[in-house]
Amino acid sequence: GDGVADGVCDCDGNLPFNCWNESDTCNECSDTPENYPTYWDEDFDGVLDNFNDYEFNGSITSRVYEDDIEIGTLNDIVAAFVGGEQRGVARASEVPAFLGGGYAFLMMVYSDDATGNETFTFQYYNSSTDEVLDIAETLGWIVNLAEGSVDNAFMMTLAGATVELEINFSNGWNWFSVNAIQDDMGINSAFSGLPAQANDYIKSQTSSATYYAGYGWYPGFDVSVTSMYLLNLVNSGTMIYEGVPADPTQTPISLSPGWNWIGYVPQASMGVTSALANSPVDANDYIKSQTTSATYYGGYGFYPGFDMSPTAGYMLQVANGGDLVYPSGSLALSIPSNGQNENLFYKEYEYNGSVSVSVDIDNVNIDEDDILYAYSNNELRGIATPSIFPLTGEMVFTIMVYSNEIDNDRLHFELYNNETDTTYPIKETLVFEKDMIVGNAYNTFELSEETYTPQEFKLLPAYPNPFNPATNISYSIPESQLVELSVYDIMGRRVEILENNFKDAGTHTMVWDAAGFASGIYYIKLSSDNLVETQKVMLVK
Repeated sequence: GDGVADGVCDCDGNLPFNCWNESDTCNECSDTPENYPTYWDEDFDGVLDNFNDYEFNGSITSRVYEDDIEIGTLNDIVAAFVGGEQRGVARASEVPAFLGGGYAFLMMVYSDDATGNETFTFQYYNSSTDEVLDIAETLGWIVNLAEGSVDNAFMMTLAGATVELEINFSNGWNWFSVNAIQDDMGINSAFSGLPAQANDYIKSQTSSATYYAGYGWYPGFDVSVTSMYLLNLVNSGTMIYEGVPADPTQTPISLSPGWNWIGYVPQASMGVTSALANSPVDANDYIKSQTTSATYYGGYGFYPGFDMSPTAGYMLQVANGGDLVYPSGSLALSIPSNGQNENLFYKEYEYNGSVSVSVDIDNVNIDEDDILYAYSNNELRGIATPSIFPLTGEMVFTIMVYSNEIDNDRLHFELYNNETDTTYPIKETLVFEKDMIVGNAYNTFELSEETYTPQEFKLLPAYPNPFNPATNISYSIPESQLVELSVYDIMGRRVEILENNFKDAGTHTMVWDAAGFASGIYYIKLSSDNLVETQKVMLVK
């Protein structure tokens, strides 16, 4: 017959041509653009032409960005190189909307190196502009490499492209770092966007400066992406910082035995064990941020785990010196505050330390909903919930504690148990010391209940105060009695009853969730028979 089979061009069975733009045609292909890198993929199949020359392979799934905007599109190509030797190629693949849409590059890469001593560099062909462009990021090779996915891609940025960091600071102490490089890294240029006022203060591990109105920071020093900084501000504010992303694999941080103040160089968050995998960390080495800490356990990694993040600062204590080289990370599009959205009491304090705690109270089951508080001079100095230490199965509180004194502040503890809805005073105390590390998950600092009965009817300070939208209200009673705990507005009207029950002697805690109330001043009233205690609290929305 004279029919033509599907998929062929004629009755002789000739197949369509594969063209540079991945189209198939029975006629001539459109002209290849002048700068199109045909030699990257001469058979147009999206795989390295000589892949059979290599023993090992891996995969890299990437997206390409310029000035925080994804630019990859149909007919674009990414290639990988070691030195001048091509090791991989990928053509743009359209990503389904439910996985984020846009275009990703699913590239197989190849090597004969079993030791992980090779580093990939990348180039990108932009079909819209007909240009071959260098990529800023590099990536270390390991056997069976599997970097990125279409919904969490390895982000490639054009060499010379910039990222913008938006860092929110609270008044008081802030630990921070930057992971992008400017032409002038002098403090008065690089940190010109800081919301600084007269007598504000900044320090690294080796330098410090004070802000003088009309002049700036003195004495001046150069900012480094490898360092973290402690900044003390009178007023809160935001710094917009723009620069070229630092390449983590080309930015080693030299670590000395003892304490090291380190910045975070990658462009995306990652778990602390992964982030510090290429470093001399060993058993019992220790890392802390302004709000969390972890100890390294051989054969496991850091516990408790947390994510290291762009713009955060860290103190790392190691037994042995060496270089820390972070893995490459994804692009940091716009970095929010490195603080927390809860009460920022810790910003009031320059120094911190950590305590690994276990709690043993008769007939009290510890779970992840319990809360451990630390106080000194009736001020909150620490708060933590427990987690399970995987190597023992035990519940451990890792509590960060704070002070403005190098030593001599005595810490007292209270445990709130969610199951019994009871606050237990703790018998043991500790004296704060700067950079203290008390216990670890194997050998915890053990806390037990203080078994005394309160000697007075008392309403304890609410925490937090001011608050939004909830605050903890504790009270103690010396004997079992009927107790009413109520909230009144500034006009003296009772707006909520928190407690109206017969309670046993001891200390009790209630949570007032004021989400449905307007901002303003309220009064907490504790009453029983002819005994009355009141306290003012402020709701700030």
